[in-house]
Amino acid sequence: MKKWWQNTNRGVLLLLVVLFAVAIYLVSDAINIRKEKKTVKDLASQYAIESSCMYSFPSGLDYWSWNGFDITGLIPAIHNQAEPLKHYFYDNETVQEQETDKFVYFFRYCFDRQLCPVSATKQITDIKFHEIYNGSASITVYSKTTVEFLDAGGKKVVNEMDSDDTLSFLKINGEWKIVKADCSLNNYEGWF
Repeated sequence: MKKWWQNTNRGVLLLLVVLFAVAIYLVSDAINIRKEKKTVKDLASQYAIESSCMYSFPSGLDYWSWNGFDITGLIPAIHNQAEPLKHYFYDNETVQEQETDKFVYFFRYCFDRQLCPVSATKQITDIKFHEIYNGSASITVYSKTTVEFLDAGGKKVVNEMDSDDTLSFLKINGEWKIVKADCSLNNYEGWF
């Protein structure tokens, strides 16, 4: 009986040690995730606000002589305009250009409506996490976007719309970087 009692005590003691270690791990993981969430949230909101510069037609191109489908001159101009945003993205030129090329859809839609976008601002209304786990995160930033347009006659038109940026992040070398960015303004169905 004495031997059984000693084994039971060791088992209970071992169980308590394991439970204590798991509790410490869970608390430290929760603190770390909370810290990472704040970092990603700040980064996502900064990107969403700064990306509003992409919703003005690039200078140096004549919007009214552009045919709306000739992207040979527009793509390099968009890439130059996106230069201030590149530090948010994964250090891969293909990823950066692929994400930047999506802004062409916005300009095509505006051209079809004969409106030249000249400026835009975003006011963040909400931020929602989809996931944050093991060095990856997915988040959506909701905002009110105000775009100022000029029509063919030079008349100013201002349009305010709800928009959202869905961003996918990876933690690379200790830094969070965007690997995918989708904005509802580039999926223009029905926002006019």
